Amino acid sequence: MFKSLNTAPDIAAEKDTLGGGGTVPSGLYDLTIKVAYVAFAKSDAMSVNLICQTSTGKELRFTEWVTSGKDKGCKNYYEDKQGEKQFLPGWNTINAVCLLGAGIPLTDIEPEKKKIMLYNYDAKAEVPTEVDVLTELTGKTITMGVQEVRENKTALNEALGKRVPINEERKSNQINKVFRTRDHLTVAEITAGAEEAAFYSAWDKKNTGVMVDKYKEVAQGPAGAKAGAPAAKSLFA
Repeated sequence: MFKSLNTAPDIAAEKDTLGGGGTVPSGLYDLTIKVAYVAFAKSDAMSVNLICQTSTGKELRFTEWVTSGKDKGCKNYYEDKQGEKQFLPGWNTINAVCLLGAGIPLTDIEPEKKKIMLYNYDAKAEVPTEVDVLTELTGKTITMGVQEVRENKTALNEALGKRVPINEERKSNQINKVFRTRDHLTVAEITAGAEEAAFYSAWDKKNTGVMVDKYKEVAQGPAGAKAGAPAAKSLFA
């Protein structure tokens, strides 16, 4: 499934950067992977979904997009403004989980068909669902830099035919960085031959306890308008 995806040397390698991003506060967590499975969007974009458990038994779920949709070629990379090829953030995250948890890259993992309990919107309940499972990750413990993110909920704007932000907040957790649990080294540090986990401390200092606030007030439509609907224009505007 992943073999054909690009790992060519002309795509920039993952770097250690301190980015700016609910269920748990931002911090470093040792997470045990209960299951990792593949899903596809209507656009054919591929995601790897992680169901993890903290040391206290709290369940965290993450969705990482490892390829773009068919309109962008279903690729695991993109070109930045300088024309440089960069792996998708979700690809870097899942590949790091595979390298640091199972000792092999994502491209060497062949998913297996298994049934797991997943929520079904038609049944409005969790039902046995057959998915492609990355069994090599099952039971592996990974240290993750998790950020708590506050952002706008979205609602369908029927006039525009798409979902738009509304003035209601939602909080979620997102994976920002992945570390090897036994020594807290990153993929970039291991690749460079580092023996000291310098980035772990830097990430902790910058991000632990800090919520990433992406929430923005949006213009409200007229009274009675559906959530996310644009305000009606005056005849005299």
